[in-house]
Amino acid sequence: MVSTEAQEVQNHIYQHELARGDRSCPYFAEDQALLISGWNMSRYPWHIVKYRSDGISPIKREVLYGTAFAQKAIWEHQHPADCSKVRYMAYYHAPSGIGSQLHLLGQALALAMHLGRILIIPSKDSQRHYEDPTFCPGEDGWHCWFQHITWCKPTGDVLKIHGTPEHGGFKFKDVPEVFHPLLKCSPVKPRVWFYWWRAQSIAYLIRFNQKTRSALDQLRSETLFQCKEHVNAVNAKVLDPGTVSAHVRHGFKFWEAKIFDFKDYVEQMDALCAGNQTLRVQYKEVAESNTSFSFPREAYAKRAVFLSTEDPLVVVEALKLCAAKDPWKVIYTKADRNNKDSWMSAGKGGAARREVMLAMMNLELALEADAWVCTLTSNWCRLIDELRMTIALKASHPYLSLSKGGKICEKNLPPKPECYLDW
Repeated sequence: MVSTEAQEVQNHIYQHELARGDRSCPYFAEDQALLISGWNMSRYPWHIVKYRSDGISPIKREVLYGTAFAQKAIWEHQHPADCSKVRYMAYYHAPSGIGSQLHLLGQALALAMHLGRILIIPSKDSQRHYEDPTFCPGEDGWHCWFQHITWCKPTGDVLKIHGTPEHGGFKFKDVPEVFHPLLKCSPVKPRVWFYWWRAQSIAYLIRFNQKTRSALDQLRSETLFQCKEHVNAVNAKVLDPGTVSAHVRHGFKFWEAKIFDFKDYVEQMDALCAGNQTLRVQYKEVAESNTSFSFPREAYAKRAVFLSTEDPLVVVEALKLCAAKDPWKVIYTKADRNNKDSWMSAGKGGAARREVMLAMMNLELALEADAWVCTLTSNWCRLIDELRMTIALKASHPYLSLSKGGKICEKNLPPKPECYLDW
């Protein structure tokens, strides 16, 4: 049984980076019940959910405050008992990568809830490229890969929203009003309430359908390697406890933010492995405290890392660690990589299937780790962060972001440190 002893949670979006939230509010008790029961596997079919008893994490499970209530509220909004009088909102994407489009869809869900409308995925969207009719005939858009976001069939009143999901006075960082009482009870810093919502919307949206779940299992059994050796499917159910995840974002990301050499990631990996207790939860320019991550010193002593990247040279460099003086077990998926953001040229069909399947498999593997080295300027690193706090129940595990420079919060204004989460 999971202990529900009240201890502070170490998280970069929490006040003073170490907090718990109001335990007298009902949301806290609902979260504690979720920690004991786990997720409904049919609704949230992740490996980390199915095989959660196969490996014991070195750090106590924690979930982002209010997650149990939020997932229930979203589900009930999108699945009303009577669809006959429902109003709808269809969202049409702007061109961007998978992570960015999913975050935009998540904010569209916020807008729909604010307006009292059911979010739907339109049958046609010129900027939606991640679908393969040969894999999922008859399905539209994200429904090709994920479970349907509603069971209602749209008729009558359908509001169409294009690009940035804003309407009236509801802006891009706003959170549905139904969650305001919860957030006032929570330890989440008010300026990043929107990021709490990003995590909840992503946890709801990325729920694999059965066909995708089966395809991911097959792909995992074929492509998972450790130091150039194929990992047997029997042993590929879930990564070993104490594994570190490193997502090295290169490609054309340099247009938007600073990118880092692989050695910068290795430095943080080595610090985790050594049990370093001075690793800050948040970098000092924006932190509300000097809180550092506390974890068992031997938690990452196995020196195992799951590597994901689009850069083939990073894989080559990482594999050298397998034969280093203090070797690492380097786990990765074997795939054709390039450093040119292949999503930009992927059309519909087989290329789209490849992009989505590889992306989702790497995302799932990252969640099975027990610490992360990433850059929160990357939408993909945010997906990992959002899902490890919710689905993986690892809200208090070490998450080390190399991104320490501010980003632009508002047009025509200089970057600010607190804008490391810009949207």
